[in-house]
Amino acid sequence: MCIIIFVIKTKTMLDKFFEMKGVIAAGVFSPTDGSLLMFKGDMDRKKAADVAKMCYRNTKLFAKQAEKLQEITEMTPLKGWAFSAGDYSICIIDQFGVFVKTAQSNFDDIFIAMRMISEYKFDIKLLSKR
Repeated sequence: MCIIIFVIKTKTMLDKFFEMKGVIAAGVFSPTDGSLLMFKGDMDRKKAADVAKMCYRNTKLFAKQAEKLQEITEMTPLKGWAFSAGDYSICIIDQFGVFVKTAQSNFDDIFIAMRMISEYKFDIKLLSKR
């Protein structure tokens, strides 16, 4: 029951990204293999699945880099990352991603919203274990 609520709530939350300027697509990828779990936006589903796999691999790489940085600095473990090329950027927190037009986007707003979705997801996960 809680998983169904999570899917409905997450889809509704993904819709909220489209109220922000510059958002083209938003989605969720599997934390275990990078497969595309949920997606909405102006992008071909095959391309979105390819982007999800890339984001999964980069997240694993950045997590390893964050571990090393934590050994030599006071930085905390990886929370998220962004990649920008040409006119577009990808913002990732946990397994949530947003694809945006860079010049039109407010990255502070995007990352705050993504963090809220990510933390809400973990609350739902905890409820499902009861």
